[in-house]
Amino acid sequence: MSSVFVDFAGSVAAPFQFQPIVDGVSYNAIVTWNMFGQRYYLNLYDQSGNLVICVAVAASGPRIPASFTWSANVATALLQEPHNVPIGGIAQIRMSETGSAFDGDVEALAVDEVTLTYPLGGNPDTVTPATGVADFALNLLAGLGIGWLTYHWETQQFEYEGT
Repeated sequence: MSSVFVDFAGSVAAPFQFQPIVDGVSYNAIVTWNMFGQRYYLNLYDQSGNLVICVAVAASGPRIPASFTWSANVATALLQEPHNVPIGGIAQIRMSETGSAFDGDVEALAVDEVTLTYPLGGNPDTVTPATGVADFALNLLAGLGIGWLTYHWETQQFEYEGT
């Protein structure tokens, strides 16, 4: 599976619509401007027209290029810039674009300003260091158990995992 990016063209006059496929299921997404809240809201509907979720659109954190290594069932991600996770703190991070077992949603420990570690059950079977991305994504569908959909403010794009 790979990420699908949808350019957001928001308007206060008309809703923005797109059709994400989340965990193999097609949905209708309608993004509306709320005058009182002064922000956009994502309204996600199933194919029968039932509202699945209405949630304020909040931007994800940065996507930081990283190199990945592995030893003794621990993956280490060395980021190209500071991650802003307090040293000794744990953060939910989506590791991606290595094309290997390094990829996935992980709970990572901040070792220093640019290093994160997380458990990896076995050899990732790839040449190391592997290059990829540490993505501090905010899942707009969190808690529903139906996959993920994020919004990136810096690129004005929605992202979801397509087929």
